[in-house]
Amino acid sequence: MNLYILPVQRVLLEYVLKLGDMIFFPGDVSNEAIEYSNLLDDEKEKLRLIVEHNRSFFTEQLTGLPFLLLSSKYDIIEINNDITIFEKILNDANRRFDYIRILECPFNRPEYTIGIPGLIDGKRMLFSINDDYSIGAYINGEEEFYLMQKGIGLDLGVTENNDTRLYRVIYSHRNDEVYNLYRRYIAEACEALQIIDETRCFIFLFSKIDGMGLCDTYSFTDNKKRILSIVAENQSNFDVISSQLYFYSKEIRTEVVHKGKRIDELVSIRKAHEINQELFNIIIRFCTKVIDSEITSIESLKEYILNEVSKYSYKMPQEQSLAGLPVVYSQRTTYVATLEGLQISYPEKRGNYLLLPSLNQFEYDRYYKNYVSKDLGEDYESIFNDFSIEDFEYIIEILYRCERADDGYPRVIGLNLPKISDEYMRSPIIREQFVDYICNELNECLYYDMLSGGDILNGEVLPPRVGLRTGIRAIYEFVEDKEELFLQFVPGRVFSEYQIPSEAYNCIKLYKDDIYEILFGNANYIDNLCKRSLVNICESEYVRDWTQRISYLFDTFDGIDPRNYNKEKVIKLVFTILAIDKADYLRNKQKYEQLKNKYRNPILHGGKSIFEIEPDINEIKKVDTYLRKTIMDYCLKIHSLSISTWEELDNAYRVQQNFLKL
Repeated sequence: MNLYILPVQRVLLEYVLKLGDMIFFPGDVSNEAIEYSNLLDDEKEKLRLIVEHNRSFFTEQLTGLPFLLLSSKYDIIEINNDITIFEKILNDANRRFDYIRILECPFNRPEYTIGIPGLIDGKRMLFSINDDYSIGAYINGEEEFYLMQKGIGLDLGVTENNDTRLYRVIYSHRNDEVYNLYRRYIAEACEALQIIDETRCFIFLFSKIDGMGLCDTYSFTDNKKRILSIVAENQSNFDVISSQLYFYSKEIRTEVVHKGKRIDELVSIRKAHEINQELFNIIIRFCTKVIDSEITSIESLKEYILNEVSKYSYKMPQEQSLAGLPVVYSQRTTYVATLEGLQISYPEKRGNYLLLPSLNQFEYDRYYKNYVSKDLGEDYESIFNDFSIEDFEYIIEILYRCERADDGYPRVIGLNLPKISDEYMRSPIIREQFVDYICNELNECLYYDMLSGGDILNGEVLPPRVGLRTGIRAIYEFVEDKEELFLQFVPGRVFSEYQIPSEAYNCIKLYKDDIYEILFGNANYIDNLCKRSLVNICESEYVRDWTQRISYLFDTFDGIDPRNYNKEKVIKLVFTILAIDKADYLRNKQKYEQLKNKYRNPILHGGKSIFEIEPDINEIKKVDTYLRKTIMDYCLKIHSLSISTWEELDNAYRVQQNFLKL
């Protein structure tokens, strides 16, 4: 077997851990720590030799990092020649950390998220160990951009937490269909810890619960009974969890999946963390019990579950009210943030956003001169036609007070945005979530570029995330106090894995077309729904996981008409509005329904990975493109019809139905 090591960021380790058939050790590990570990004698000797022969590598080149020692039947040449082998090794290594994630990484402490093995500063790497135990060749894999892993990392402390049963489940050598299925569910649940958006995390976890019970239909109630019969300790516990899941499904999932709401619009961010933790715990408990049952075939497991279901009585859960209501921001204010990795040549006003080039490129004096000229009614540069005198005053006052170290980067000023109160500012959880929210609002000023041909100009390079520099997300509030004006620093979360390409994202030439009007115009209610759909299209491009990405787009389609829980009506609405004749309507409606049945239902209600449904990534990308285009075409069509109310939309729908003779 060939030996390899993977460096791991964002974890402080002071002892040696055996993670199944892999060994996790600090780079500066001592002989004493190796000796007192629970490794076998030959493993201790192997680790001791590797450390002794590569002391300078561990203490000088990759200082302060722990490493994962593993073996593989593939040699370094085979791995280097086949990227799929490399990815499999990295994926297997990442799964070894599920044990740590379950025990040490709660949802309410996102800063504790552990790093991904082999991923160092956005690059995937693997080091081989020669026969003489020295470091040999290394593989430098693809760079990972725009990763938004939360937190500075995990301190594993000085002693190991032990859970014998969980350890046995995670590191079993079983290879039967039951183990493989439910070990995968555990791995996918652990992936949810790395989803930064609480709403997407909730949907992802709920979809896993929906698919675990081996139910023959997509009935939530039937599946819930099967899940609860395994995880419940007694009838009372069964009833409690049943009520929780019923509430989460009826009051939260329905709103976020079918009406396009964010979970933090329904409950507080603290409550959202609690809900996601509870869903996570149910998945882990169910999978652990199933694997621990030693059942190896799916058919036998179905019989076992049915037998457990018979032990409990199911009664309709009682209604619950929403607890932990979301924070409401009533006051408005102005913010400024930097944009590292963006290239813009001249200032642009995009709705209530002022997008400014770096001061190195567009000097401060030009703003002041044009401000004076415009105020006096004299000639000024045409690029400032859309800028008001008040806009100039904000720019001049804010840029004067900005950190000079940031002058080499573009900035965005957001006007009339929600203000966080001093009370909430003192709560790190609320403040960090609020900074993410404001930065996401500011990011919307760049979505025009993404929707208007930015991909042609920039290829796979995406707009940078607002407010992120050196791994910390932050904004400045422009405080207009009666006595003085000043910028107040508002720190957000740490995203230590965030990397951007070396080439900047180039903004395109701005035209006030329909996309501009939807994103930045004085929107009515219907335009606001369309804007949300377009924003979701752009946000989905940052989602690396294809299962989550396609699910996100289907959710966005459902949210086009949040009045309807019956999504068949939404499908009819969209393709009626877009159709040029009846045949076109029937053809496109049928195509969407086929895709929905193939992808949407198995992902959302069956908990499946998209690659279980379709292994060809090119086919998946076609679905991605189709959904984006359909949603965008609908939004542009609705806007072109000047529809602003539900009544107008319903009238247009009826007129089009008559035209198509439906």
